[in-house]
Amino acid sequence: RRETASDDYLSHHPSGIYSVNPRTFDDWLPVTPQSLRFNSPNDVVIRQSDGTIWFSDPSYAYAQGHAPRPILGDWVWRFCPKTGDIGVAADGFMKPNGLVFSPDQHTLFVTDTGSETGSSAPDFKLPRTIYAFDIFHNRLLANRRLVYVADHGIPDGIKADEAGRLYTGCADGVHIILADGLLLGKILLTGCHGGAANLCFGTKDHRGTLFILAERAVISVNLDTVGAPVGIESPSPPSSASDQSAADV
Repeated sequence: RRETASDDYLSHHPSGIYSVNPRTFDDWLPVTPQSLRFNSPNDVVIRQSDGTIWFSDPSYAYAQGHAPRPILGDWVWRFCPKTGDIGVAADGFMKPNGLVFSPDQHTLFVTDTGSETGSSAPDFKLPRTIYAFDIFHNRLLANRRLVYVADHGIPDGIKADEAGRLYTGCADGVHIILADGLLLGKILLTGCHGGAANLCFGTKDHRGTLFILAERAVISVNLDTVGAPVGIESPSPPSSASDQSAADV
């Protein structure tokens, strides 16, 4: 019933960012202006310092036959709920995908998964890349620089821990890298078809647990670190209980 209701709602409303009751899967409310027909928003992050919403908008829905031809580019957007101001924060991507802020909120990391075209076989000559940007005037992304190129598949979802290490889901598992691109290690997902698509750290007592979404499984790994706060979440001290250290993978 819930799936039918959500499908019916989305079929009558344009692509965008919506809020929804996570328990009942109803109470749909548009967050971004419905006057803009976005492509297929992919990842969303909230900047703690000002409450602005940043999201990637690749045209995968069109490439996969689920949406009409795009009228907007494959861009990263910034939206301010307080003022209603919305604008493109950065362009120049093939398929902007995962987003994560550094713990100090001064840098935004963006994955570009252009090598996965969505309509044909992967072309690994195209981007499978993580870029870093400085936040300029609190609304634009500037000083783009290459951080990492995945050696297996694409860097899909991306998260950070409180030390600033990056965790990104790739075809063979989760790659753990420093903010300057040095690969520290991998959490290999042997036997999981498709590798890691997305991931997140838990909240409250589970901030030291990394939850990994594979194509057909959800895996949890306890790490000797905690995730960087996201949204309205507040920092908390690391848990003393840990089963696996990020430095040991």
